[in-house]
Amino acid sequence: MSCLHLDLAQLQNDLLRARLLSSPHVRLLRSWLILSISPVQSQPLRSNSPGGLLNLVSKRPSAVRLREIQLQTGSFGRAQAAFDLSGPVDPNGRILYRLTGLARTTGTQVDYLEEDRVFIAPSVTFRPDADTSLTILSQYLHIDSPGGGAPQGLPTLGTLYSNSKERIPTRRFIGEPNYDRFKLDQGFIGYAFEHRFNDVWTVRQNLRFSHVEADTQRVQAIGLAANGRTLSRYAWAFPERSNLFNVDNQAEARFLTGPFAHMLLFGADYLREDARYDESELRVVPSVDIFAPAYAGTVTRPPLGTRITQGRNQTGLYAQDEIRFSAFTLTLSGRQDWADAVTRTRTATSGALTQVRQNDAAFTGRVGLSYLFDGGLAPYVSYATSFQPTSGTDRLGSPFAPTTGEQIEAGIKVQPPGTNLLLTGAVFDLTQQNVLTPDSADFRFNTQAGQARVRGVELEAKASLTDSLDLIASYAGMSSKFTKMNANAAGVSIVGNELPFVPRHQAAAWLDYTVRTGTLAGLGLGAGVRCIGTSVGDNANLYRTPVVTLVDAAIRYDFGYRYPALKGVDMAVNAMNLFDKIHVTTCIAATGCFYGNRQTILATLRYRW
Repeated sequence: MSCLHLDLAQLQNDLLRARLLSSPHVRLLRSWLILSISPVQSQPLRSNSPGGLLNLVSKRPSAVRLREIQLQTGSFGRAQAAFDLSGPVDPNGRILYRLTGLARTTGTQVDYLEEDRVFIAPSVTFRPDADTSLTILSQYLHIDSPGGGAPQGLPTLGTLYSNSKERIPTRRFIGEPNYDRFKLDQGFIGYAFEHRFNDVWTVRQNLRFSHVEADTQRVQAIGLAANGRTLSRYAWAFPERSNLFNVDNQAEARFLTGPFAHMLLFGADYLREDARYDESELRVVPSVDIFAPAYAGTVTRPPLGTRITQGRNQTGLYAQDEIRFSAFTLTLSGRQDWADAVTRTRTATSGALTQVRQNDAAFTGRVGLSYLFDGGLAPYVSYATSFQPTSGTDRLGSPFAPTTGEQIEAGIKVQPPGTNLLLTGAVFDLTQQNVLTPDSADFRFNTQAGQARVRGVELEAKASLTDSLDLIASYAGMSSKFTKMNANAAGVSIVGNELPFVPRHQAAAWLDYTVRTGTLAGLGLGAGVRCIGTSVGDNANLYRTPVVTLVDAAIRYDFGYRYPALKGVDMAVNAMNLFDKIHVTTCIAATGCFYGNRQTILATLRYRW
């Protein structure tokens, strides 16, 4: 089983590792399509998978002055400093600013794998009047990671399965210390404009330009010899860059037609992406003893093997009407997409060039209905379809077909009046076509596996048991399988197999206690358990990770409770995997196993004023 608590640090590590290996952990992330008891701002029907997307919201300027600095240290030599400053520039509050930044240097549980990170995000909002605002947003991220940016895949023998020699240490680095490296420079600039004409009409335009450059060079495993010790390896390099432009124009109207209250939203968006991927040739390098590695010392970067350039356009028109009548809320949405792409693949040795053009179009929509009872009970039901062009190519240089899908969901939310209790439950049936999964023949790449289906149930409870004690608990049970196989797929049929990275069960619970009176006032304690259920890591279901249970804990102290002069100063110590349980998170191939995070303790000192 696995917790539903979102660990952003782990998520970032997973995403980074996935990107480096060109084999992202494809998870069917779900979202509530019909939001809830309280009204929310209507959002356009985005072009994304039916399970939803991870909504990372940029920090925006605040009309209330904000000052915060943080210092953090902890496991693996971590040293981090961060700040977040915001507030009005002029006395009338017509110009607001925000400046967020972070600098970090840290080691990891893997030898020779380190990371230096710098992040800065300035933004400014202009509000000439109460009905108009323009926010300019920008962001820059730089990562330099000796060791390749993420752990390399380890053999199944000695990690997932017992090795007659011993267990492979979690610190084991199987690359080359003087060769493996990952560098990333990522930036964007854009704006969000909004103008309210009257009580009915509001228009918005959001625009952004992004640029990403990444350079990866790594030494990775080929296979483990019969002696269970000698690991053969190869070196490769994968520099890539991408420019992305997108703009979204929308108009919103709020009006009444008899007893019906409408929030009508319609608009048009456009996206252009130009990307280049350089795949080096593979070069065999000296083998190492997995239990006592002696590194080669000098590895040269292999020459260019294949260069892939891809340009794609996507245009969408959408409309949504959220209709409220009495206690009913009905949401109707529709979206039409047109997408085209040109993919050029050039082989460096022969100079051969292949070009593939794609043109796709699809109509998608969703419908949802909810009802709010007087006692805080809100059942809902929804149906949604999706269309999502997929960038990139497989290991043969063929571009990916768009991913399509549909989702049916029904659920209930309960928030009794006068209580601090929220209970939610949902059942869902989600189907996707052309699902991306790791290619078992070369897990640096993806392949499209056909059609997959996930059915499940989700339960969550949030409650304040007393004025000082809070509880969050959640459970998800999922059944997944491939229902169709693409015609061009090779090998034994995977129809009926489980999807990679979809645990059968997930569960978590967290208790938090705050001392509010007495000599210990300001002290907070928290503890929780996460259970990660069994899951497979490959389409053939050859590698299954076992159930693991992890414990987390936290302690914090707000100095301002007892010492007014220190108001705004607090300190927290967080421990993840408190009992340092060694576990394997996933295995995607015979030499593609990854350990989970060992015990990690972080201490953070914060000052807000």
